[in-house]
Amino acid sequence: MAIYLKESSFNHQLVITKKDQTSKINPRDPFIAISLSQIYWSKQDFVAAKKCINKALDHNQIDRILNYRYAKILWQTNPFDIDSIAYHFR
Repeated sequence: MAIYLKESSFNHQLVITKKDQTSKINPRDPFIAISLSQIYWSKQDFVAAKKCINKALDHNQIDRILNYRYAKILWQTNPFDIDSIAYHFR
């Protein structure tokens, strides 16, 4: 049985707070960083989304999914930084 929440009833701030606390406990977990950055992205907070992925990359530089997500964020926020985008799309 699936439960669906209306967008207006969904508490983004509570989710952000809990995931941010979890990312401080385990900064190496790419799932937490990616899901938190997606929430920031949906709220149009592109700087926080980028910062979240970058922080996870500091601890796990070889993670392909994190590098891909970071490259996508760079591509959408700063398409003229071709060297960094190419590096993370590797």
